[in-house]
Amino acid sequence: MPQEGHQVRIVHGKCFLQPKNSADVEAFPLSKGFKLINRFPYALVSRIDSYLEIYNFPQTSNILRIGQSSAIEIRSHYHLYFFQGSALFSKRITANWKFETDATQIDVTGNGTWLMETTEKRGFKIILLEVELQIKNGSKSMSLNPGELLLVGEKE
Repeated sequence: MPQEGHQVRIVHGKCFLQPKNSADVEAFPLSKGFKLINRFPYALVSRIDSYLEIYNFPQTSNILRIGQSSAIEIRSHYHLYFFQGSALFSKRITANWKFETDATQIDVTGNGTWLMETTEKRGFKIILLEVELQIKNGSKSMSLNPGELLLVGEKE
């Protein structure tokens, strides 16, 4: 996957990139046009009343939009750890994702457009806008269709 293609398309408010592989490196502000270099892991952070949109994440023509007051660690192209907050995914090619919080882990397969938000119990709220997703939480598996909402709780 080309590393030079991941580019910040929109920054509203205060958003930061925090490299996670070195304790010495501080977070630095993101601006439109900034190109992400995939030196995993790193975190994307948006403050209150702020949001961030990354184009070509993780491949061409895909969009990742980080919502207000969010902190998400990118552990690899398709592995994201949510400390808090929300994200909108627009994915044109079917892929296998892993999403985690400190209490929940799910595997998602599919493409389309969906919204994910962390819950108070460190689970996920997922709303599918288009196409179809397969979601696996431990031994439980289900399909999510457009317009449906799924709440995924803590690890069992």
